[in-house]
Amino acid sequence: MLNAALFPTDDIEDWIPGSDERFDFCVHFHDVDATVFLIFLPKILPKFEKMFYSIGMKWNSNFLPLVALGALSSASHAVRVYLPDASINAVRVFESDDGAYKGLIGSGFFNSQTYACAVNPTDGYLYVAVYSNGSGGTNDGSVLRFDPWTGAYAGQVGNGFLSDPVSIAFGPDGNMYVGDSGGGNDLIFRFNPATGAYLGTLGNGFVSDALGLLAIGFGADGNLYASANSGQALARLNPTTGAYLGLLGNGFFNTLSAITTDLNGRLLVGQFNGTGSQMRFRETDGAYLGMFANSGFAPSVSGSGTLPNGYTVVRATSGSTQYVARFDPTDGAYKGLFAANYGMSGFGLGVEQPATITGTVDLDAEFSGGSFPAVVELRNPDGSLAEPGVTVNVTDNGSFSYTTYKRGNYKLSIKPSHWLRKGSATFAIGRVGASLPSFFCINGDLDGDNEVGPGDFEIVVADFGNSAPTPGDLDGDGETGPSDFEYVVQYFGTPGDF
Repeated sequence: MLNAALFPTDDIEDWIPGSDERFDFCVHFHDVDATVFLIFLPKILPKFEKMFYSIGMKWNSNFLPLVALGALSSASHAVRVYLPDASINAVRVFESDDGAYKGLIGSGFFNSQTYACAVNPTDGYLYVAVYSNGSGGTNDGSVLRFDPWTGAYAGQVGNGFLSDPVSIAFGPDGNMYVGDSGGGNDLIFRFNPATGAYLGTLGNGFVSDALGLLAIGFGADGNLYASANSGQALARLNPTTGAYLGLLGNGFFNTLSAITTDLNGRLLVGQFNGTGSQMRFRETDGAYLGMFANSGFAPSVSGSGTLPNGYTVVRATSGSTQYVARFDPTDGAYKGLFAANYGMSGFGLGVEQPATITGTVDLDAEFSGGSFPAVVELRNPDGSLAEPGVTVNVTDNGSFSYTTYKRGNYKLSIKPSHWLRKGSATFAIGRVGASLPSFFCINGDLDGDNEVGPGDFEIVVADFGNSAPTPGDLDGDGETGPSDFEYVVQYFGTPGDF
C-alpha cells in the first residue's frame, strides 16, 4: 500500500527547475523502498509518465469521464403464482415463467374449500380464504396465514366474523379486505392482518355478486372496487370511510369474477360466464378501453393478477380443465399458459410480492451534497451478480431500500457515483427481506474503476479551481479544491469491493 501526503510547491523547487511557474501542488508518495514525487498539471503530466511505470502503475494521459449511473433495471426472476385448489383443499404453487410446479401449501389445514388467496405486500404472508360450505370445520369461514416460502402456518384471521369468504385484497392502508357472499348478504369485511382485529364492514346495499363470486380489488387511485348489480357492474368505494362513489362498467358484464390493476393503472375485470375476457377500464371516468383474453383463451375467468414484467395472469376454465394464461394487457397478446394438467377447481389467484432490503450508507463526514443516487447490486455468496444493478436514491440521512423477488442467501453491494463499491456479508432474504448494517463508502473514485488511483488525480487536477458543476468535486462544496485532493491522496491505491 502506498502512503501519500500533499505539499505546497515551494518545497519541491529544487527538484524541478522552474516548477513554481507551472504547478500549484505536489503529491509525495512513499513506500518501504522508494520515494517518488508526482507533479500534477495537465501541460506537464506526460513528462512524468515514466514515474508511474517505475512503481508499477500505468498512466492514462487522457482525462477519463465520470462514471455514469445506469437506468433502473428490471430484475429477472421466476415470480410465483398461488392457486387455491378446492378439489384438494390446498394451495398449489407455480413459477410464472416456465410453469414449474413447486408444491402445496396448507394441506391438512382446510376443512372446507379454499376459495381465494393473496400475498400481503407488507408482511409477505400468503392469506387463504376458507369457504364455510356448512361443514362445521374449525377453520371454516376464516382466513389462514402461511409463510409462502416455507409453508409454515402462521395463524388465523376473521373467525367468527366471516361466513363464506370468496375474495381477498390488501389496501394501501395496510388493512386486509375480504369479500364475503354468505348469509344472503354480500359484504366486505376489513381486518388488521397483523393483529386480526375486526375493523368493520363496507358495501352494505351497494355490492352484490352472481354465483357467489363477490370479486374485490384495489385500483391505482386507492379506491376499492367490487361486484355490483349482481355481478354486472363495478361499485367504487372509499376504503377509509366506506362511502359509495358510483358504478363503472354497468352493462358490460354478465358474471363479474376477478378484478386487478395493470402497471399502467387500468382496471382489468374478468367474467365467469362462458365468454370469458378481461375488460379494461380507466378509473378516472370509467371509460371502457377494450378487452382481451376472450373465449378462445379464457372461456371463464376465475382469478387474475399482474406480474412484475407487466403481464396479466388469468386463471381460466375451459370445460373441465383449469389453467393459467399469460397476456400482455397493452395489446392483449397471448403469452402462453401453465398449470393445465392438475385437475384443479375453484377460484382465486395470488401473485408473489417482492422482499425489501433496507440499509444505510455512511459517507465521508465532510460530504454535504444531500441525497444522491447509488447503484445497488444483489450478489451471490461468491460475489457474482445475482441480478442486474439498479439505481436507487439514498436519502439525505443515508437510508436506501431495494426490492427483489429473490429468496435465499445473498450479498448486497452499493456504489454511489464517486465512492468505492462496498459490499455486505452474506445474509438471508426471507419472507419480508432484510435490514443490513451500515455501509461505509470511501470517497475518491471519480473515473468509475472502483479504485482510487491515477485517473482520479487527473480529473481533480484538470478541474482544480472550477466551480459547480464540477466533475472533481468530491466533498460536495460546489468546487474542486484542496480538500478534494486530500480525499484522493488519503485513499490512493485503495480498491473497492467485488
